[in-house]
Amino acid sequence: MKSPFEIELNKLGINHKLIPPRTPWHNGKVERSHRNDQRYFYDWETFKNIEELNTKLKGHLEWSNNKTMRTLEYKSPMQLLSEKLELKSIN
Repeated sequence: MKSPFEIELNKLGINHKLIPPRTPWHNGKVERSHRNDQRYFYDWETFKNIEELNTKLKGHLEWSNNKTMRTLEYKSPMQLLSEKLELKSIN
């Protein structure tokens, strides 16, 4: 039985890849993302409650997802996703 997350991925034509447990070296991109979140958000921000955390986290995610990256040929993750979705709708 597929989870709602997996169902949505299938609708978008995204292949969900799982890695073996306790093998972070297989998942360097996610590990780097977590490290950057720690470095640029959690190490700097403070919050008094969950609502404040969510508000600040939303701003951080917007910044992070719209920041250009050398590894993405100087595109942001949102630009790359937009291009992929446009190509999928054309085909």
